[in-house]
Amino acid sequence: NKDPQAAIRYELFDNGIFDPNFAFVIGTGRWTSYGFEGSNTWVLYAIDSAGNRSAPSNSVTRELFGEDCQ
Repeated sequence: NKDPQAAIRYELFDNGIFDPNFAFVIGTGRWTSYGFEGSNTWVLYAIDSAGNRSAPSNSVTRELFGEDCQ
């Protein structure tokens, strides 16, 4: 990949679901992803300007309860 980091789109999937309203960022930055009560697993993909998608990142799983989830 020859794109600078600022041009790469990152997509976050929560339990296999991508919501384009809040689960992506272009370049450097951060976002908040809401989870469901119970077990949540997040996976990140990088997509370059040509539309090539990376292999999935290592997954992160967390149990959310009460105020931790939305």
